Amino acid sequence: SGSLNHRPQLGASNAGAMAIWVNNPANLLVGDGTNRDALLYSVYDQFDETWSAPAVAVANVPGVIDYAFATYGSQAAVLFLMDLDGSTATPNDRELYYARYTGGVWGAPVRLTTNSLIESDLALSLHTDGTPRAIWRAGNQLLFLKAWDVAPAALPFAPAALLGNLRLVDIEQGKLALLWTEPESGGQQLYAALY
Repeated sequence: SGSLNHRPQLGASNAGAMAIWVNNPANLLVGDGTNRDALLYSVYDQFDETWSAPAVAVANVPGVIDYAFATYGSQAAVLFLMDLDGSTATPNDRELYYARYTGGVWGAPVRLTTNSLIESDLALSLHTDGTPRAIWRAGNQLLFLKAWDVAPAALPFAPAALLGNLRLVDIEQGKLALLWTEPESGGQQLYAALY
C-alpha cells in the first residue's frame, strides 16, 4: 500500500467480522503533527467470504499512542489515546477519544478526557445495547466507563504500575472480568476482578 499498516485488531460481527488498524502514510510507528495517523477498517462478509476495501474509520490523528477495539452484533467502537501535539516527548497532553460504528457508518471522534494525567492500558468491551465497558489507567488509578455520556468512575483498587497488562474479557452476557499481572517473588501473579 506504500504506507505503514500496523497494530491490527479483530472483532466478530453478526455478518462476519471487522478488522481495524493504524495507518501512517509516512511509515511512522506513531504519527506526528505533520504525518498524521488514521484508523482504517475492513468488514468481512461471511456469506460472500470477502473483505471490503480498506476505509477510514478515524482520520487526521496527530498520533495514535494506544487503542482498544470492540464489536457486538452490527456495532463497533474504538477507544484511542491521541497525542494532541504530535510529540511523544510530551506525554501529559494525551487524551482519550472514542468513535462508534452504527448503521454501517463510523461517527466523528468524541473527546472523552481533558486532563494532564498520563493515560494508558486501554481495554474496551461493548454491551448488547452498544454501551461501552471500558477501563484504562489514569496516573496511578484505574477508571471505568459504562456509558458514553457519563463520567468514568474510579475503581476501588489499583494494580501495580506495570504498563500494557490489562485485559477486559466478556465472560457471559453483561458480566466482565478484568485481568492483570503483578510482580511477585521474582515472577508474575495473575489477578482478576469480576463485574
